[in-house]
Amino acid sequence: MSKIFELYGYRLDCWNEAAENNLKRVWCPFMSGECDGGGNRYLSAINVKTNAKLRRQN
Repeated sequence: MSKIFELYGYRLDCWNEAAENNLKRVWCPFMSGECDGGGNRYLSAINVKTNAKLRRQN
């Protein structure tokens, strides 16, 4: 089962305005650019319906 520890550089339990801006821009702070899905794009088939914190960001 995949686990998400951060979304666009921010922990889900520490979500704030800067995190929301990264989400809107699809901005990856680790690459300093638009997110390309990373190296685990095929390993992270996550059902947002089962995770309330992710569901809010969907």
